[in-house]
Order: sequence, then C-alpha cells, then structure tokens
Amino acid sequence: IDAYVEAINNIINTESYSDISSEIAFHSILCLINIMDIFPSSVNTIINKSNDKGSVIGALSNKIQNLEYIDVAEKSIKALERISSESAITILNNANLEAIMTMADFFELDTQILILKMMSNICMNISREDDFNKLEIIPMLNNYFEVRGFSDKHATMFGLMCTTFQFLWDFPLKFRDPYSNFIGVLENYKKLNQFGLMDKIYG
Repeated sequence: IDAYVEAINNIINTESYSDISSEIAFHSILCLINIMDIFPSSVNTIINKSNDKGSVIGALSNKIQNLEYIDVAEKSIKALERISSESAITILNNANLEAIMTMADFFELDTQILILKMMSNICMNISREDDFNKLEIIPMLNNYFEVRGFSDKHATMFGLMCTTFQFLWDFPLKFRDPYSNFIGVLENYKKLNQFGLMDKIYG
C-alpha cells in the first residue's frame, strides 16, 4: 500500500495543465478513495505520506481550489471526507478548511453534504481546547443555517448542520468544569456566540 500511496502522492502533487493530466489526477484520487474503502487502516499511511513535492492532504486541498477541473475538486473533497472519518484532527491541522468552505457554494448539493460531513467529523473528534481555538471556519458554518429547500438533500444538510452545532455548543463544557472554572467556560461560550450561532438557531 505504501508504494501505491507514494505514487499517487507524486501524481496529485503535480499541477494539472491539461485535460489529460487532470484525468490522471482524477483517477489517482479515485484509487486513493478505493484504497481507504478496502483498507481503512491505510488512512494512517496516507496522512503521513509526504515528500519534496508535498503531502497528500495538502495536494487534495489545492485541487479543491482549482474549479477549472471540477470533477477533480469533487473527488478531492470525497477523499478528505473519507480521511476525516478516521483522522479528523489531521484534516483540521493540515487541510485548508477556510478555502474549502469558501468554495462550497460552487459545488453540487451532494458535494456540499460531504463538506458538512467532514466538518461534523472534525467537531465531533476535537479533544483539546487548542484544537477548538483553531475553528476559524465557524462563521462560514453559519451560512448553512440559511439553507432553503425541501428536498431530502436539503434536509440532510440541515441535519448535519444541527449535529455540528450540538458538538460546537458542547465544547466549553468538554474542556472546563463550570463549577471550578465558570469564568473560563463563560469565555468559551462568548467566543462561540460572537459568531452569531444562537441568532441563527433562533432565527
């Protein structure tokens, strides 16, 4: 598996200049997803794979920002979402989440759902207060409370957003004891509330 991941990393860290090179990147990322589906433990190899060209996660993040090859970008999101199900904090620390959230509106609903699943996995797996403080993407998550639509996909998106919100709102109590450190808990809730999360819920 290591040899396959090494080869895929070399390919996806090469910039796509033509339809042919983008097609190669597309199928390489698809192979990466298939490897993770068949061998879940391979995620550890993938997240630690890097060379002088860069890392797998960094390359996937860069592919998402290139909408000229939308199919490659969508597969990259699928790959990152799959990684997040096994190692969410690695995505938080190494993927360009702000750029991914900024680009979300350019994708189909199915792909936006994958982005929300990735964010939900990250929020669910945060276990340190330092990681909580890295969630600069909270203001962007707010936008999903304004999702309008009545399809099953819209319902899935809103359900994921509510689940993510629940994880976010539980964070201050997860890291600090309100009986012994009420001020610290209050400060963390103020951090969350400054992004308008409560206004979105009650709005």
